[in-house]
Amino acid sequence: MPFGDKSKAAKKGEKEAEAYQAKKKQVEDKQWEDNDKKLAAKADRKQTAAEKDAEKQRKAQEKKELEEADAAAMANVGKKQPQKKVTRAQIASVYTGPPAKPKPKGKASAKVVDQDALNLMAPNRNANPDDVDATGLDAAVTQLDAEEAKGDTKWRAFEAEMTPAVKHENPGLKRNQIQAEVWKRWQRAPENPKNQK
Repeated sequence: MPFGDKSKAAKKGEKEAEAYQAKKKQVEDKQWEDNDKKLAAKADRKQTAAEKDAEKQRKAQEKKELEEADAAAMANVGKKQPQKKVTRAQIASVYTGPPAKPKPKGKASAKVVDQDALNLMAPNRNANPDDVDATGLDAAVTQLDAEEAKGDTKWRAFEAEMTPAVKHENPGLKRNQIQAEVWKRWQRAPENPKNQK
């Protein structure tokens, strides 16, 4: 054998000694290991509390950022923005196209307003034909009272007509029960102005 080489038996012995030492160290470490359940639970609680605290801090930071963003957005809410004025000619040009070229100024001529161009504005599609059409508060109240009176007259006629019929169909009902039944029928009746719309 050359000088410095070890035999197979020596190498095998060293390998076994190293494995034995590693196993011995592992057993010793396991003996020194802390297997106390209470300590493990305490460590788990501590870790959970730390995680909850971190989450709480993260949420607080996020809330603070959102509040700052809201405050920045609300900074201009109270301030009125100057509104751009729109002229009648600009409105008319939207519906008729671009305005005509101005005539050269020579002689003074009377201004002619094209009423057809002004009337081309789109009609109000939100207007309900059954709505009250009155100018002024007094006229509107008068018109509403007149409509209510028409409905009230129809109700009184319907009530006078239906009360004997309900009494005949249900002879044991009290007066207020008869009136309630007549009212239910009125709600569904075609004579009711509310059902005619």
